[in-house]
Amino acid sequence: MTEYTLVFRRIGGRRPDFSRPYNGWTLARPGLAPLTLDAAPNADTNADTDTVNGRQSGEIAQVVVVPLCSTLALEPLAYEHFLMASGVLPHTLRLLAHVRLTDARAVEMVRRRIQSLVMAAEVQAIIEGLSA
Repeated sequence: MTEYTLVFRRIGGRRPDFSRPYNGWTLARPGLAPLTLDAAPNADTNADTDTVNGRQSGEIAQVVVVPLCSTLALEPLAYEHFLMASGVLPHTLRLLAHVRLTDARAVEMVRRRIQSLVMAAEVQAIIEGLSA
């Protein structure tokens, strides 16, 4: 068993065409480019705004943490690639788009749903590996 932790951070700002506010999620990965469902918002030139995630300086990031136990023995970056290739990460970002962080029960349900998606992807990978 290998333990992983996925941390998703809410990002905000304006869409690149400035048509409406952008309020999406990204997989927080130190040192790597952000992974988002849609294109990330353009950097705001306002000095009071954090250009990485569109938050006002001093604001606390909104995050959802999902602990995982995996039967796959992969390095963290390889595991992330597996989750992306299996469609788990894009599906997760769509699930997070609809969760209200003020509803603890909803957050726990989405966390369990993400864990179920990961488990299903791992089982599928194991089955496909055995049949190959």
